[in-house]
Amino acid sequence: MIGMLIVAFVLIFFAIGESLPVPISLAAVALLGAALALLLAHQSKILQFSFYSKISLQRINSCN
Repeated sequence: MIGMLIVAFVLIFFAIGESLPVPISLAAVALLGAALALLLAHQSKILQFSFYSKISLQRINSCN
């Protein structure tokens, strides 16, 4: 849900960002979208889960 809002935000500002009274460059929009996506991944614990799954796989492999 929030990911879709981030995508919509980026697409809208790609289309109209440079025509605003204070122009927003495409690079700035891309950086802001990437930062929001990283924040979403951090808050949803996606990155933390993948880190712990790697540790548990290492433990399983070391026991065998």
